[in-house]
Amino acid sequence: MFSRYTAPVVALSGGVDSSLLTVLCHEYYGDSFLAVTAVSPAFPDWDRDAVTELVKRFSIKHIFIETGEFQDSRYLQNEEDRCYWCRYHLFASLRGMLLSNPRFDCVFFGAQRDDLADDRPGHRAASEFGVIAPFIEAEWSRKDIIAEARARDFSWADTPPSPCLASRLVTGIRVSPERLKRIEEAEIYLRARGYQVVRVRDRGDAARVEVGREDLHRLNNNERAEIISRLQSLGFSNVEFSPEGYRRGGAARLFPASILK
Repeated sequence: MFSRYTAPVVALSGGVDSSLLTVLCHEYYGDSFLAVTAVSPAFPDWDRDAVTELVKRFSIKHIFIETGEFQDSRYLQNEEDRCYWCRYHLFASLRGMLLSNPRFDCVFFGAQRDDLADDRPGHRAASEFGVIAPFIEAEWSRKDIIAEARARDFSWADTPPSPCLASRLVTGIRVSPERLKRIEEAEIYLRARGYQVVRVRDRGDAARVEVGREDLHRLNNNERAEIISRLQSLGFSNVEFSPEGYRRGGAARLFPASILK
């Protein structure tokens, strides 16, 4: 998987895929690689905590950096290519590290074979900057990655996917630090109530709450009332609950309003 490369820079987001890739690189390259995490208002505190814990546990060489997407109107306007501009700035920054430090010879990211079945604008940015996906080259799927993480008894092996906070915004609603902070605080609250899979979709004035299907039964009238009260205190004028539970990519669709006040 790694023999063709000498000293990579690895994009570490805190998710299962990039975390395992980082650990494998640490085992193979030792101190000859660097893990890099981009931070911004779209990067939630729980992912930052996961990254910090990982690199501390394995004594991995790592840095946090800031990238430029929040100065780019093409990203902020939150059209269908938002993910492309996010990854564009990430990979441009990492590519710049290669150019400024000849010690490193490539950039890795944690995409895997199953990702190829989706329309992922970030993959186009990766291709443009020559970023390498070792798991795809080795034909590893998400199932293979989870199996490897479980075999190593990693506590985060079954952690649900956690895309950036901007993914909660309905397409066309402008990205802002204030909106993202409101979403983060709402999801922290729901996590504290015991919901492991949760998304708070920002529809402007309204929030749409999605929880894992295994937790839908918990949303009785009293539970909903408490959640609504908290989210309204954060500035959402209306709160609705998805009857289907969490659905990947839910923010890309506008839903019929069945507002619960």
